[in-house]
Amino acid sequence: GNFSGKQNKIFKQVVNKMGIPDPPTPTMNPTFPPPTESPTTPLPTPPLPEPMTPLPTPPPLCEDSPFTFEAEMGDGTSAWIDCAWVSEVNSELCFFEEIEMFCRNTCGSCSICTDPTLRFKYKNKNRDCEWTAAKKTTKRCKIVGMADTCHNTCGNCAVSPTVSPASSSEYDSYTGVGYCNNASNEHTLNNISNGEECWEKCKEKFDIHFAEFTDDECYCQETCACMGSIGDASINALFPAGFQLPSAC
Repeated sequence: GNFSGKQNKIFKQVVNKMGIPDPPTPTMNPTFPPPTESPTTPLPTPPLPEPMTPLPTPPPLCEDSPFTFEAEMGDGTSAWIDCAWVSEVNSELCFFEEIEMFCRNTCGSCSICTDPTLRFKYKNKNRDCEWTAAKKTTKRCKIVGMADTCHNTCGNCAVSPTVSPASSSEYDSYTGVGYCNNASNEHTLNNISNGEECWEKCKEKFDIHFAEFTDDECYCQETCACMGSIGDASINALFPAGFQLPSAC
């Protein structure tokens, strides 16, 4: 209950006589020991992803030339046409080799890698692939559509090399990939009957491991920095087994 001032004084005197200690003064801001953290098991480090294997470089595309070109018609006249017209109106013109060279996609002639000789329009001027190759070739080949017109000059030959059945574990034999363009370090052999014999003779006579057999002749190249005449199916090129073919010259 509640005490008056006098009663409270008497109560304290009684408590003192009995030796009862005063109650502790309450703490306004009590402190508590920090909580004990339970042990934690460290999370496992996730394994690093394996590096991705880069995708192989895709082969050059086989596209029609976008330029209008001067072609001879079947009746002996000439006209300026383009591959869209050949595709839509007169695909029989694909029988003409020069038109095949311009319209490789339309005519299904992607294996051709020979520059056409017909003239074509570029910026309202008559040009041809000799103009492309004459000077500033790298710059001119970057003109949109030029590599799809002057395939050989610009190294845009959409030919997938086909390996012939292996006849030796020492070499790979290809057709359609051209030859090692290295005339300064080349040896020629005659009276050779096939690519296999060409390879063996190059190795035997010159200790050379790059060979080309074409038109019944054998050529032995000391090195192979770049490929020429890509797309010529008459060339049988032989390389050391596993050799990675270089790009076009």
